[in-house]
Amino acid sequence: MKAPFLRMALVAPVLSAGAPLASYTYVAPEAKALLAQAGLDEKGLVALVDAGLRRRGLVRLEDGRLFEGSEDTLRVDLRRKGKRIVLALAVQQGVSVHFMLTRWQGEQPLKAATELRPALERLLDDLKAATPSDAYRKGQMPEE
Repeated sequence: MKAPFLRMALVAPVLSAGAPLASYTYVAPEAKALLAQAGLDEKGLVALVDAGLRRRGLVRLEDGRLFEGSEDTLRVDLRRKGKRIVLALAVQQGVSVHFMLTRWQGEQPLKAATELRPALERLLDDLKAATPSDAYRKGQMPEE
């Protein structure tokens, strides 16, 4: 009878180790029309992303922070890259581009507004798949 309780005690701290991963966004002026065609504004995009993070159980890592008080966030960009609009996600922490740890990043070019939600789901699935890796846990500082 003691074994199930012991197993729960060992698993519980792992499940509650980090706070939910939260997102913020940047939408380039030339991408605002595509976002509107998808029926979203910037707040709606953040809400959609945050809901996807919660469904996947993605949390901030508490170990390996750059400094006390820094925390992981998911940056969500819609920007022009070449002739296309690109949806780009990056899990980062830090205070500036020169002092920022990047745990993961991915991007998906979009041809139409109808591709935004499926592309977001694919990228969030890729992020979920990457989170158990050492590369994600350790992150990478930008090269100067």
